[in-house]
Amino acid sequence: LSGLTANTTYYMYAVGTDSAQNNGSVVSTSFTTTTTQPVFNDNPTITGTYGQQVKDMTVSQVASTNGVAGSWSVSSTDKPSVGTSSTYAVVFTPDNTAQYATVTRNIVPTVQPKSLTAEDVSIGEVSGTYTYDGTEKKPIVTVSDSAATITASDYDYSYSNNTNVGTATVTITAKGNYTGSVSRTFTIAKASAPSITYPMASGIT
Repeated sequence: LSGLTANTTYYMYAVGTDSAQNNGSVVSTSFTTTTTQPVFNDNPTITGTYGQQVKDMTVSQVASTNGVAGSWSVSSTDKPSVGTSSTYAVVFTPDNTAQYATVTRNIVPTVQPKSLTAEDVSIGEVSGTYTYDGTEKKPIVTVSDSAATITASDYDYSYSNNTNVGTATVTITAKGNYTGSVSRTFTIAKASAPSITYPMASGIT
């Protein structure tokens, strides 16, 4: 049979006839059709960058092997971390939902680290003033992300030329959910000359 509609009950009737053309009793049966299941040899993939919601990540559009047209999508608003092991339901919705069934696959997304130079990431300037005293100066620079959670475990500080008078550098190097590095400079000023008090001539013997 072909041309049947899904989720529909059909009835069939048959009458037997003998060689003398005598009709027998009417026999009937019925059956109900269901939607056709799309078939896939491969699973879709989810790829994105830290800070993205899963629903905004890229879902590969794996085609069905039995020619069912449709598309894959995911609806979660989670923002998974790099290296996540969490799974998310990716749903194939056929163009013709009356004839074909939806298919769900649970997929672990591949999350790439986010660049420290991304538009949402803010790297502050060095605040405060620094004067030479023979010790290293290690100011902290504020790092924030308006689109995701960034913590101190996502980056390290390193310093150069940060003891003597002149221009010093602090470098923020990303790790974990972030990648890349950003540098900020600050100035170490000369120390003030020591104040020397000379005795008055009248005090000299």
